[in-house]
Amino acid sequence: MSSLRTLQTNFLAYLRTPQMQMHGAVLDTPTVNADLRLKIYADAYRLRLADALADNYPMLHALLGDEAFAELGASYLDTHPSQHFSIRHFGHRLAEFVATHAPYTQQPVLADLANFEWALRDVFDAADANVLRVEDLAEIAPEQWPELRFQLHPTARRLDLTWNAPALWKALDQQRDPPPPQLNNSITAWFIWRHDLNINFRTLEADEAWAIDALRHDTSFAELCTGLCEWAGEHSAAVRAAQLLQRWLSEGVLATDTAPEKTNTNK
Repeated sequence: MSSLRTLQTNFLAYLRTPQMQMHGAVLDTPTVNADLRLKIYADAYRLRLADALADNYPMLHALLGDEAFAELGASYLDTHPSQHFSIRHFGHRLAEFVATHAPYTQQPVLADLANFEWALRDVFDAADANVLRVEDLAEIAPEQWPELRFQLHPTARRLDLTWNAPALWKALDQQRDPPPPQLNNSITAWFIWRHDLNINFRTLEADEAWAIDALRHDTSFAELCTGLCEWAGEHSAAVRAAQLLQRWLSEGVLATDTAPEKTNTNK
């Protein structure tokens, strides 16, 4: 390893673990000694990451307050140092962290709120794609429909939450007093997506949650109808599938690379 590469590696290690010694690698100046110069860089590094974490989790920050959120950020950074060249990705394990580390485990709603906020941020800057329209489906022959596979838009996300975290998020976003944390009667499925530059989210009924998961696993339209029989019954499953499809088209959550499965003719 070159001397420059070694210096860079050691300096990064120092930023992540300020207890590491860097004496001799940095010189004193007439006004500032080497230790203080290093500390300035280390403090600035941690403060910048703390700012990034607050930017990625603004409502969690608002709920906890400045002091408690700063303590959370410092603990998280010590446990999960930044591993990506972009600070946009710093904090991707925060939901896991608060779910498994005291004292945050005493407030389990925090994990759901962090999970929800990260999904919102993920949807905000996810890749774009052309939205499937009703007119696009008119070009598909009737005999191709059973093997038709619908593709979710790249911005679409599905979450299972056990607390009223979205209600807390919405109240905090509107600068209102948040409701008390409340455990749901059962796990609640949520759907989040971006359409026309707007972030949207809503709850899902059990059959629609299953259907969206099925789309992610490349399920054909015929298989989708068969699976929906569990909720709608054999005679109404196709109608329910059509209802869901109509809603997905109106919400812009399907992408235009939807296509029937191609038969492999290379034998």
